[in-house]
Amino acid sequence: MSTPGNCHSHCRTSVCFDYCWWRYKASGLDPLFLKRQVEQIRRQFQGHEFWLTTSRRTPAAVTEMLEQFSWARSVYYEREPINPIPDFLNHSDCVFITADSSSMISEAVSFGSAAVEILPLSDTRIGQKKFKLLIDDLSAMGACTFLTAPVL
Repeated sequence: MSTPGNCHSHCRTSVCFDYCWWRYKASGLDPLFLKRQVEQIRRQFQGHEFWLTTSRRTPAAVTEMLEQFSWARSVYYEREPINPIPDFLNHSDCVFITADSSSMISEAVSFGSAAVEILPLSDTRIGQKKFKLLIDDLSAMGACTFLTAPVL
């Protein structure tokens, strides 16, 4: 797990959400679960500047939950359809990415120097084989770690 002590001088943490709507509907994904993860990250990384991006697949319920937080920089794809991921990776010490985005995870571990932390899904049944194989292999290589379960 990433720790605040591993930061560079700018101490910037990015949170990237790429939940697909069909996985959201199929899993009954709970925005409250994600909210707890964001709260945990903010507790663990107090004093950091937080950036956020969503994707075109992020469900409205998740976006609404994320809007409750204050972000130094936020890119809500439905309002600003750009891809800030390369900049976020280049300028962040730690990047938190949802476990259902193999493309975003792959990009994060192969670009920049940010520590990559995977946010587990609330339902472990969804699309697991593909994502689990990728994340397990990357984790075994030391390319990423998992956020520990949020305190309820």
